[in-house]
Amino acid sequence: MRGRLAIAACAMAAIAIWWFARPAALVATLPVAIDQRVTPVVEDATGVTRAAVDARVTTTAAANDSLRGTDVDGAVTVAANGQLQVDRELRRLFDYFLTRLGERSLATIRSDLATYLATKYARPVCAAALEYFDRYVALLDELSHLAPSSDARADLRRLHALRLARLGAAVTEAWYGREERYLENTIDRQAVLADTSLSTEQRQARLDALAAQLDPAERSARAPTDAMAVAVAQTESFDENHASAAQRFAERSRLYGSEAARRLAQLDADHAAWDGRLAAYAAQRQRLLQDSRLDSAARARALAALLSTNFDERERLRVEALTRSDALPPHG
Repeated sequence: MRGRLAIAACAMAAIAIWWFARPAALVATLPVAIDQRVTPVVEDATGVTRAAVDARVTTTAAANDSLRGTDVDGAVTVAANGQLQVDRELRRLFDYFLTRLGERSLATIRSDLATYLATKYARPVCAAALEYFDRYVALLDELSHLAPSSDARADLRRLHALRLARLGAAVTEAWYGREERYLENTIDRQAVLADTSLSTEQRQARLDALAAQLDPAERSARAPTDAMAVAVAQTESFDENHASAAQRFAERSRLYGSEAARRLAQLDADHAAWDGRLAAYAAQRQRLLQDSRLDSAARARALAALLSTNFDERERLRVEALTRSDALPPHG
């Protein structure tokens, strides 16, 4: 059981890396017209001016255009000296225009972006933005030819190295810094979950330390998953060591409180009852399979009756899946 947790943890880390690294989504759209409204430039307290990107795709586009009526996502930040400031919002703007990739050519998408920028910003800002767009597209193209390996941490290092090569340190940090730190934290978290040498208290302490590195929103989103993972790992340890009900309740009460310990005890009881029913079914099924007095038709009827008698409709689906995968308990 604990091995399954370790395998799942590693798989989740690898999936997370390649999910965040994937190129902009390919959305089939028809050519669209961009509303050319100009937004006032607002200066914030730091002296940086941001021209908000609030253009809306016009309703004259085709009815089946997936971008029809949507706000252009992202923003262009112009520093007080008039130069483009490269930040995460610029990448969001590029991603918005790239959602048309697959329906429109890359050259057309670039032209759409250039037209959009030209209606709002000075020529040097437009030129700089398009240069970063080209570098971003080159990076996405290079990433599209890669495939994940079995080493999630090495994969993340590969992605970071490619981003540095294409974009430089400052832009890589602006566009991917937060994501990469979150993924690194996720990999560390999976390593903790997969470490079978840790006690429940040690695992919880290390997960808490990793959670403290996240921002409040990320920490809040991950907290229920961490709590569940710790409880599952603890239960697997109890099962492996044949811990008594009293020991389980005492340790769970100390960590989670008595009410949670009672709920977990009920889950233990439900799980044990299910295992018992499944084992009994598997033994009876095996006897039917070995009964030489039954012909194939009679055996099939007997097996169907055994299944329907012992399990409800939802449970039967689960038992049938276990049977197909040869995952029923040993027949003893």
